[in-house]
This record gives sequence, structure tokens and C-alpha cells, in this order.
Amino acid sequence: MKVANPTAEPSNSAGANFEKMVLTKANDMISLENILEPELDWLEKCIDKRIAQFSTGSLDISLENPPELSDEKTAYTRFVLENKLSPDERLVLLTAMVPFLKPRIFHKFLADPKLYQVSGLVKIGNQNALLPSPEAALFILCNDDLNKRMQSCAMFDVEHIFYKYSVLDLHSTVRGESHLNGILSLSQNYLQLFAHNKHSKPRFSEEFPAQLLTSTLCWEDLFLTPLCKSKLDEVKSDLVHRDQMVKAWEMQKHNKPGTRILFFGDSGTGKTLAATLLGKFLKRDVYRVDISQVTSKYVGETAKRLDSMFNAAEHKDWILFFDEGDALMGQRKQMSGDNVSQYANQDVAFLLQRIETFSGIVIIASNLKNNIDLAFTRRFQHSVRFDTLNTEMQLKFWNENLPRGCILSPEINLEKLIARYSLSPASIINVIFRLSLLNWSKSSNVISEEDLLRCVRDEEFKYKGREAYVN
Repeated sequence: MKVANPTAEPSNSAGANFEKMVLTKANDMISLENILEPELDWLEKCIDKRIAQFSTGSLDISLENPPELSDEKTAYTRFVLENKLSPDERLVLLTAMVPFLKPRIFHKFLADPKLYQVSGLVKIGNQNALLPSPEAALFILCNDDLNKRMQSCAMFDVEHIFYKYSVLDLHSTVRGESHLNGILSLSQNYLQLFAHNKHSKPRFSEEFPAQLLTSTLCWEDLFLTPLCKSKLDEVKSDLVHRDQMVKAWEMQKHNKPGTRILFFGDSGTGKTLAATLLGKFLKRDVYRVDISQVTSKYVGETAKRLDSMFNAAEHKDWILFFDEGDALMGQRKQMSGDNVSQYANQDVAFLLQRIETFSGIVIIASNLKNNIDLAFTRRFQHSVRFDTLNTEMQLKFWNENLPRGCILSPEINLEKLIARYSLSPASIINVIFRLSLLNWSKSSNVISEEDLLRCVRDEEFKYKGREAYVN
């Protein structure tokens, strides 16, 4: 962590940068207001027209023409233009945004009890707020026109972009009731994106059981064998150059969506750190998936959680990192007539399909490559083996990471110790940190052979159990 020099003169550039940041945010807000206000005004005019038609019993389904969107500076405009949303799709999107941006628009439905009944709006308990549902959006779009209603219902199906990109959320209010009667809302990610021009970082939840991985380390801190380093360099080159190469050499028909990478090797050899550093290299967030939160004993629940997580990560430039991935992607069980094997295999099959259609980067880490189902390994573009360091590399790692304030006791022969106890880089760091604490508490800067041997054996015990104490 860098600490400011208390004696340094105050810099005008800091004030200038802060002023520039404030002005940029102010300009963004003006730009957002210029885009979203006309959109919401258009929705309100459409609602007014539909209410007037309801009052007169008209079957007309025409609505006001939408405002033109030509400014691509805001995330909302880019989303509409890049995905070629129709006016009807824009109206559904805006309907879901009303409670967050302009809730009074729905209040006019309360003027007539009959109008409120057919509007499809939802009122929960004693709250005054009216919340939209798909039925409310369909009322605005279709009036009583059956053909248009049937066409518009497709916007709430799983094949639509609103579901695939997790743009809209649907919450059922009554068990067993049609999903069209549930509460329709804009997902938190897209609310943040449209309102502030940036994606919010997801919180750990059942829908997204993953934690953001960060590290202050760099590539120089990752000790790797030459072969492993070479493979990682190839991965980095692929992730940087593939899109340009595919476009320039017209290889689109051979290019599959997304990137799937397998890291395999013993625990502590650097798989997690490598995934984190790849994210730093690409300027992408890396999310470590909690396998225990994904898997469920209830039929279909694992697939549901996986689908929700992949949907949330789609088109976000995030990297999904499945640590100990063989727990989910292990060898499929031989069918023996038991339902447990059948449903477990269904989960594996679903994950296989979902990973293949995911447009982002997925990294799967495993202690043993043979534990991963062959159906998965065939689909990895890259497979990187993290080998245990040889004696020379371990010795170098020990020497480079021992605290500068400590020295080894003269009777310690580090090379012999390494030959007897071959530890992974992560285990070596654990030993060094523990030794540092022991010596600090004793106010000593000399690491004794007894302390070193005890710490090394304890660390090896984590992986070998009693075998670690057998001479």
C-alpha cells in the first residue's frame, strides 16, 4: 500500500482530477436524463392512450411512436441499439423500470376500480406502490387483441434476450399462479447499468454463489515450471488475439463461443492465483464459484442455480472460476436403476451444455485431470498442468520468500529438507508465515531447526495425514 508523504506540497493535479471526475459524472447524469426522460414520457403517453381506449371500449391497439435513439453514449441506448429491440420490447423494459425511476406513472390506474382490475398491476399488502407484472405490460401493448398478446408473450419466455441476459426478474406472488401475474422488475445489474452506465458487482447469493477473487500479487510471484508458464502464455495470447484473428482470417465457422480452460495439478501449485492473475491481465473480474452452494439434494435445483449463475454472468466480461471442479464435473455414474445416479448425471449433462453455450471465460480447476468427465475435457480449448516444483525451484522459492528480518539456524540444511519434504508454493508460504509469527513472539530473528521441522510436518500432515510423521 502506498502512503502519501506528509511533508509533500499539495498537488493541484489532484484537485483538477477530482473536478474532472465530478464534471464527467455530471455529464453522464445529464446524458442519462436526456435519454431516459423522453423514453418514460413516451411510455406515459402510451399508457394514457390505452386508458382512453379502455374508457371508450375501443379495440384499437396502436400506440404512440417511440422517440429516436441515436446517442450511443449511454448503456441503455447501446443495449437497445445493439440488440435491435423493437418498440414493444422497449416498452416492456421501461415498464419494469417505472418503480425505480418514475413510480407515479402507475398511479393513474387507481382512478377507476375496473381499470385497476384489468391493468395487471400488483399491490402488496398495505403498500401504496403499484408494481408491474407481465400482464400489466401486455395490457399496455395489446389491449384485448389476442393475436398480438400471443406474439408479445414470447418476451417472457426463456428463449428471449430478457431471460438469456437476466435483464428482467419475475417474482411469483401466489404459488401455482401463472408467471404472467408475478412481479416484473429490472434486475439489479441492469438497473445499475442503465442508471449509472456501469455494471454493479454481484453479491454472493443463491442466484450467484460466487465470490470476487482479488490479489496484490503479480506474475513474478507465481512460481511455475517452464512448461506450465508456456501454456499460460498461450492462454493469454489466445484471449487477447483470438477475436482479431477470427475476423481478419474469416474463421468464424470454426470459432465456438466462449473460452473453456482446465487447470489441473496438486493443491497449492498456483491454480487459483493463476486464474486471478489472468483476470488482472485482461482487466476482468474473476468470480470463484462455491460448489457447495451450487449443488443441491433437491431434483432440478442444481441445474436451476447453475442456469441462474451463468445467466447473471452472460455478457458481463466476468471470468467464472470453478475451484475443485471435479465435484460438479466428475465422472458420470453408471446407471444402476437408482434415482440418485440418474439425477446426478442430468446435472452433469446440463452443466456440460451450459458451459458450451456460455459466451464468456470459464476456468475449471481440478487436483486430478482423470477425475473430470471426458465429455468436459474434450471441450476445453486449453488444458494447463500445474506441476510440483523441482528441488532447485523450491529452494529458490524458499530463499525469495523468507522474511528479511529472519535468518535460518546454521544447522538447517534447506536442500535436504526439501528432498525429504516436498511442499507446494502455497504450503511453503504457510510455513514461512507461521515461522515468522513464532519468531516474532519470541523476539528472535533466528529460525530454529526444531520450529522449522514442526511447521513443515504440520503442513504436510494436511495432505498426507499420519504418513507425514513416518520417518
